[in-house]
Amino acid sequence: MTMSNPKRVHPSGILIRFLQEIRQLFFPLIAVLLFSRNQTIPWPWQLMFILLWLFFIVLHGFLSWYRFTYQIDKEQIHIQSGIFIRRKRHIHRNRVHTINQSAGILQRLFGTVQLRIETAGGGTEPEVRLTAVTKEEARRIRSVLDPHLRSEHAESSDPHESSASPSSQKAPFPPEKGPAYRLPAVDLFVASFTSASFGVVLAGLAVIISQFAEYLPESFYASAYRWFIEQSVLFIAGILLGAAIIAWIISVMITLLQYARFQVSLEGDRCTIQRGLLEKKEVHFTRNKIQAVRLIETPLRQLLGYVAVVAESAGGSDDPSGSIIVVPLIKRRHVQSFMEKFLPQYVPALSFERSPARGLRRYVVRAVWLPLALALAGCYFLPSPWKWYFLLLPLIGCWIGWARWRDAGWNLQDKHLTLRYRIFARCTVVTHKKRIQALQIHQSLFQRRGKLINIKIHILSAGARAFKIIHLDEKAGRRLYEWYGSFKQNQQT
Repeated sequence: MTMSNPKRVHPSGILIRFLQEIRQLFFPLIAVLLFSRNQTIPWPWQLMFILLWLFFIVLHGFLSWYRFTYQIDKEQIHIQSGIFIRRKRHIHRNRVHTINQSAGILQRLFGTVQLRIETAGGGTEPEVRLTAVTKEEARRIRSVLDPHLRSEHAESSDPHESSASPSSQKAPFPPEKGPAYRLPAVDLFVASFTSASFGVVLAGLAVIISQFAEYLPESFYASAYRWFIEQSVLFIAGILLGAAIIAWIISVMITLLQYARFQVSLEGDRCTIQRGLLEKKEVHFTRNKIQAVRLIETPLRQLLGYVAVVAESAGGSDDPSGSIIVVPLIKRRHVQSFMEKFLPQYVPALSFERSPARGLRRYVVRAVWLPLALALAGCYFLPSPWKWYFLLLPLIGCWIGWARWRDAGWNLQDKHLTLRYRIFARCTVVTHKKRIQALQIHQSLFQRRGKLINIKIHILSAGARAFKIIHLDEKAGRRLYEWYGSFKQNQQT
């Protein structure tokens, strides 16, 4: 295959780049406009500033698109970018781990897709991002660079088969198609209504409000505080509840759009995840890149009997942390059968060795000190009846500490290690001995007196993942350390 002529992404990439920069600079522009209100700047000058700002964004988007070219030959992809300073990159196809594909509203409107080419050692961001290419061009790129499709092509073009008998000249069988799992509509709605993005939405609203906070006068805060104190408890609770409901509705809509039409399928050793309503995403990963699997249960989902399955991958994720959401939500009773079909090396254990009873006091003390400090501060600074509500915080802390102690445990089955712990959500981690990069044990002076120990494992992932359980029985910790130590000695010999 000869080198192709230099190509540019689809012209719709100019519009996509323009809208991305508008989104990034929206709040700074609003801040400048608010600042100019306090100055004696005529509105024609403000309008001229906005138009000039938009012109430079469009110009920058056009020049970035025009100066970005790529070429593909049978061995490499060659990238040239940069408006004034040219940057050249040559990426060999053997370095390509995965090529993920997505299509947002604009890409679907123009019949294009976005390709993210992930490489070995590429960091948290993709090595190459083609913002808008046609579907035919995307298939051509993937047929050359995608390691999975490339191996299939190599098999189908084996020269030894061409000289064989006519019966053997038939095209080889493609990788065997395995099972496919489509997220049921009921589970999708449960995932949306119990989504943890509720807190993310609240944080996002707080960030938006904080962008304008510095432009408010000091008198506003004083009057707002007086107004807050004068209101009844029920009125304030109603306002907070209304804000929470708005944030919850937004999070429900986000989750519905994000995971609509969710499907995970298996073909050979390769998993493909397709999801999204407005923005269609397609993520590919091979099972041999998986380092660990996490089963996450928030308190509400645990009560309803649901689990989220997340894989930690050494490559192929569309998340900077290296996490791949294999299933956003599945019934707990179906987890075993699902894992046996899709990730048989990471089937979770059903029973655990728990933290000893003497560790309960330490779990509770660790969880209650911050709520207790907040309660004391609230009782000192706030008037009645607000300060009495803060006395509930230590009780909540005690319950969290007890729940963490109850769920802490581990299980060892041959070469598979399962850890379970809780911070707020309960997390069960399943990994293989050869995937563990390091195993550490730690014991403080007070733990030594109580014959307790902490254990921490590290795995290879884009986000350098580590998982830790505290206050295990000392003998259990030593046993795990010897189990892993013997494996490392065998590797060295």
